[in-house]
Amino acid sequence: MIDETYQGELTEDQKFEMLHVTFPDSSWPTYLHKTPEIEAAYRIWLASACNHDEEPGIRRKAIKGGGAQYVQVCLDCGYQFGGPVAKKDVPNLDEVPDLGELAEDRFLRLRFENWRDQKLSFWEKQAVKVSKEYAAYLKSPEWRAKSRQVILRAQGMCEGCRERPATQVHHLTYEHRFNEFLWELVAICENCHARVHPEKH
Repeated sequence: MIDETYQGELTEDQKFEMLHVTFPDSSWPTYLHKTPEIEAAYRIWLASACNHDEEPGIRRKAIKGGGAQYVQVCLDCGYQFGGPVAKKDVPNLDEVPDLGELAEDRFLRLRFENWRDQKLSFWEKQAVKVSKEYAAYLKSPEWRAKSRQVILRAQGMCEGCRERPATQVHHLTYEHRFNEFLWELVAICENCHARVHPEKH
């Protein structure tokens, strides 16, 4: 039986799992901005964990060498209770079904893939929203004033090579995007910016 929504207090590990995103084609992690929508979806996902309320059943499990074991499993998710059951304790041995799709690792894999896919969807929505806001911010008087201060601090020279004039300002981190500390920004020339962001050039 599955509750509709997980009602408990979220642990630090759960908060991390809720917001931590690793893209399938990258090892670089990123984080969602927490919203009520994301927390509600996560609580529903937490509640999708199987409570093993149904009476366990016995299934035949293939093992290496072509043999088989008989195991007690949850008939909802395939969770295995304890070790193998002795053949002498299994009634109607020839009629015991194979474990098949009840393999526990399949249930867990599909469940975690489901939450990963939800997080990627949330990330795409947030990225579009932040991208639009950031583009507007880079045209704002606040950003122009901040950029002037950074280039003045560098005396108009690129802080990457000190050979060419600085023409733009580069973020060392986006942690305080929209409200940066000046030491998080550096004056930089186009050549050095291209080296920092080869994917954009």
